[in-house]
Amino acid sequence: MPIFYRGGERVLFSHIPKTAGTSLYVWFADNGWLIANLQLLNIGTGAIFKQRYQIWQCQMEGALPEGVSPQHATADYFSQWGTFTSGFCLVRHPLSRFISELKYLFPAYCKKNKIKKATVAVARQYVQHYAEALLSGYKKDQRISDNHVRPQ
Repeated sequence: MPIFYRGGERVLFSHIPKTAGTSLYVWFADNGWLIANLQLLNIGTGAIFKQRYQIWQCQMEGALPEGVSPQHATADYFSQWGTFTSGFCLVRHPLSRFISELKYLFPAYCKKNKIKKATVAVARQYVQHYAEALLSGYKKDQRISDNHVRPQ
């Protein structure tokens, strides 16, 4: 879970995947906040931070989770990171989160399977495959897909 710093404030953002995390990170950075416990990759938030702020890496604090990025840590981790002046989270309807996840990953699915033109049949096959893989994978490991499937 990211920690935002400004002045004497230490704010925990309990980030639930697919609930506007990137937009919030950018807003906080644009408004002078420092951010810790945010893993920056070469895509998504990481690409934005590298281009917009020339930030390649954020400070990491406390015990970090295994198998997931620090911004998707669960309460058993962030409860060990000390005290916060405040904290918040955003929630989203579970079906909307799932649809957002599907839309986000669909281009990679098409590229991996060399699909040049996505049709309704391709989309149906993708949704069926992805849903089955997630549900069976979640039963084995709740951290599947960087905690994107874990209930809010």
